[in-house]
Amino acid sequence: MAKYIFKGKKIDVPGVGIKWIPTANVRLISNNARYLCEMLVDTGADISLVPRSLGEFLRLNLDKEKIREIRGIGETAIPYVVKTIEFQIAKTIFSARIGIALIEEIPFILGRLDVFSVFNIEFKQKNQEIIFRTI
Repeated sequence: MAKYIFKGKKIDVPGVGIKWIPTANVRLISNNARYLCEMLVDTGADISLVPRSLGEFLRLNLDKEKIREIRGIGETAIPYVVKTIEFQIAKTIFSARIGIALIEEIPFILGRLDVFSVFNIEFKQKNQEIIFRTI
């Protein structure tokens, strides 16, 4: 069982101050390109989600795909399409579905679908760490 530790990052939350959020470095790999990004590890997100420009950078064909909608906090629906690509977290590479939002104004989110069946993920708020253990 492999174990990978990420430190997350601190952000300034308006009206609250500096807070730690759980993030991990993830390489997203298509047949045509790869991109290393920092993603918010979100246990409340059903699917990983990235902005349209990243889908275009990865040269994913977004045309003629079924458009779905997802809702988070708030009432606004976000249109997206689902693609399957390779994810690399530290030394572990696996196939996973990802939502390519058809808008830009969203964070990079690492959701549960396909990811949480590869890893057990532990959040250590006091130590400001996220621990990924392969299953």
